[in-house]
Amino acid sequence: MIAYAGFDRLSETIPIQNSWVMTAGLANCIAVVAFNYNSMAMAHFDTAFCWDQPNHCFNLNTLLNWRLWLTTRTGFTLFKVGLGAVWNNTANKLAINDSQRFDLINKITYVFRAEPLIAGACIRFGTGLGFQPRLEESYVDIWMESANWKDEGHQIPYFELMG
Repeated sequence: MIAYAGFDRLSETIPIQNSWVMTAGLANCIAVVAFNYNSMAMAHFDTAFCWDQPNHCFNLNTLLNWRLWLTTRTGFTLFKVGLGAVWNNTANKLAINDSQRFDLINKITYVFRAEPLIAGACIRFGTGLGFQPRLEESYVDIWMESANWKDEGHQIPYFELMG
């Protein structure tokens, strides 16, 4: 079974056994998988909505609100996190630097109790044919698998979650 987290969306909750949750188009976004040992769902969060412009850092309260919203929606308290491709290499980015990258990673690790494991434009999480969950960059062209993937899932109410 496959569930997609579209842009700024939370995927459907699906059984974890022999399943995948996927998202694509991750640039400055993060993929957060909430799961227990029976089910899982993925959120595609845009980090622009937690950027604290005056202080040049990420807003911890907004990230905490994202976690609370995700936990409330899914009932899950275990998380895996993947960073968008922008966060993988900040050397060639005009608006992003390493201190911002480290600020985001440190706050994600604190909030979700999970250090980001991977960075990429397409990320999938699942058990495949085994049971051990894993997060990996997807070399499968998600855009081709589901023409409407970017609209799938539940809209994340960013403005309600600002900290």
